Amino acid sequence: MPMANPPPSMGRTPKHRSLARGASNQDIADALVVATSTVKHHASNILSKLEATNRTQVIARARALGLLSSAPLD
Repeated sequence: MPMANPPPSMGRTPKHRSLARGASNQDIADALVVATSTVKHHASNILSKLEATNRTQVIARARALGLLSSAPLD
């Protein structure tokens, strides 16, 4: 089923790369100097846009849609 509004990219911004690497909300917030609630909000938006229920599904869907490289994330 195609997504209504697929994100244009994933893995291009620090928050996307951190999410893809499995960083915690707190780790992402610390790295970006934002509140944890901000990270949670953005993560929720990503889950919704990719019609996923968890971060593992986000990564799988993003890779399947060509939004995230299948190369290891450093």
